Order: sequence, then C-alpha cells, then structure tokens
Amino acid sequence: MAAVVQGDQGPREPWLASFLKAEGQAWLFVAKAMLALYLALWLAMWLQLEKPSTTILTVAIVMHPQSGMVLAKSFYRALGTCIGSIFGLALMALVPQQRELFLAGLSLWVALCAGGATLYRGFMAYGFVLAGYSAAIVVLPAINNPIAVFDSAVMRVSEVLLGIAVAGLVSDTVWPERLSAMLRRSAREQFAHFLDFARSSIDTEMARTDVEQAYLRFVRSAVQLENWRAAVVFEDPERHSSRSRRYRLAM
Repeated sequence: MAAVVQGDQGPREPWLASFLKAEGQAWLFVAKAMLALYLALWLAMWLQLEKPSTTILTVAIVMHPQSGMVLAKSFYRALGTCIGSIFGLALMALVPQQRELFLAGLSLWVALCAGGATLYRGFMAYGFVLAGYSAAIVVLPAINNPIAVFDSAVMRVSEVLLGIAVAGLVSDTVWPERLSAMLRRSAREQFAHFLDFARSSIDTEMARTDVEQAYLRFVRSAVQLENWRAAVVFEDPERHSSRSRRYRLAM
C-alpha cells in the first residue's frame, strides 16, 4: 500500500515543481503590481491629489518583472513629465493672452519632441514623447484660465512622481528580480546560439533564407541586449563606471 501511495505521489511533485517554476514568477509579478497599484491609490487619495487615476496609470505603465527596467522607465518618465510641464509653464507665461502664438509654440514643441523620439530608441525615445504630450496635458485644460496652469503642472508632476516612487519602491524591495542576472544569462545563450550557427554553417551548406533568418535573429538579440545593458545602469551604477567597457566587450 505504501508503494502504491509513493507511486501516486511521485509524478505529482515534479509536475507541481515545474508548474511553480514556470508560473511562480508571473504570479509574483502580478502580486507586486497589485500591491503597488493599491498602495499608490491609497496614497493618492490620502494626499488628496486631483486625479488618482494618473498615479495608478503611471504604476501600471512602469511596472516590469525586472527592477532595472522599472527604474529606467521611471527615470525617463519623470524626466519627460518635468521637462514638459516646465515648458508648458514657460510658454503660458510668455504668451498668456495670445492664443495663436501659444498654439504655434506648443505645436512646435510637440514636433521637436516627436523628432527627438525618432532619433533615439528605448526609454530615451519614450522620454521625448512624454515631454511633448505632458506640456499639452498641463496647459490645454487651463488655456482659458492661465492662473490655474501652475496648479495643473504641480498636480500632474505630483501624481506622476508618486506613481513612480511607489512602483520603484515595491519593485526594488519586494522580492526583486535583478535585470543583471537575466542579462548575463541571455548573453551566454546568444553566444551559444552563435557558436551553433557557426558550426552548422561550416559543416553543412545552409540555404540563403536560413542564413538571412539567422542574421535577423542575431540583430534583434543584439538590439535587445543593448537596451537591457542601458537599463541595468539604473539597477547597478557600478556597471556604468568601472565595468561598463569590459561588460560591453564580454557581450
């Protein structure tokens, strides 16, 4: 009877272990995201912010399984929001009674930010986009009441920064998953794939389509690794100083 019970329990334990290994991190991220959302909502209502929904939306946008990605996206979101709000205040202060000049200046600012977003990729482009539409969000609702623009800018920045602070705190303190470990693991895997491709191309003649597909896969992997390397600086500043050049060479 004991042998039967042992035989019945044997297959269940590996299945449960594999299920937890595959789904555990996903459910952990869901739990962390829900914790950050509820905490941000409570703080926004306790501080009596005008739009707690902006804080919740910020948390939902910047949350990511890896803490380095959260910090990197939060940095550029905060930077873009602050720069856009400051420009909106300056524009309203310069031409408060001249709507044509005001709309022309705002349109030019949005166009410049959109052009800057095309020159960069990753979160830096995201920061340019935010700087553009944050100015519009701050000044357009108060276009008929220029005195209220300052309060609108302060409230917008406060709501965004609160969401960023909560998301960064939860991601970096509650069972954090470091981006550096995933970056090293992915770099090793890509290097192993490259060696396999080199061996197979030497041993056998590969079709042109297979070579093109492999080349595109290597390019996508290289771009992804470079984006991760740029984000891991926020998680481990030491990589930006002493080991940055050596880390790029290792990759």
